[in-house]
Amino acid sequence: MNGKVLLVKKEEAGREPRFRLAVELTPPDLVWMLENSGYSTPLGPGHALSISTIAGPDPNSSPKLLYARDHITSPSGNLVFRKVLVDERDAQTRIVHLEFLNI
Repeated sequence: MNGKVLLVKKEEAGREPRFRLAVELTPPDLVWMLENSGYSTPLGPGHALSISTIAGPDPNSSPKLLYARDHITSPSGNLVFRKVLVDERDAQTRIVHLEFLNI
């Protein structure tokens, strides 16, 4: 997988940290990332308010946004909540916004 990390940010969200990432990927790299992370929820229509973005173009200017959320159990036993917003910027560019809570 090839990608360009735009920004990674750790924030305090109550008692649990929240991690946000913005990554630029190609469509095949996005498929690879979702499959290999075990993302279980299909992407559906999204909107700019689906997730707070930290880098990249303004999602309001996107021709197409896709969104999903799910949860997994981490190796340490924590229930980790995940959100993904995909900005299909053009035929070869996906700006992917990820959020993880309770890692």
